Amino acid sequence: METLNASDAKREFGELILKAQSGPVGINKNGKPVAVVLSAKNINAFISYIWKRCRLNLKKD
Repeated sequence: METLNASDAKREFGELILKAQSGPVGINKNGKPVAVVLSAKNINAFISYIWKRCRLNLKKD
């Protein structure tokens, strides 16, 4: 996963959005991870995956 520091992410926000279309982009502040930027497509796929896993686990019980 590509990472940017928070200052660069703020200064290059347009570029950050473009990079997020290709995959997750981590944001670090003071050298520590604080956020991840995902495209709408990727977050929707992730939420769908989580819901499917939750439903499968509920059916087991």
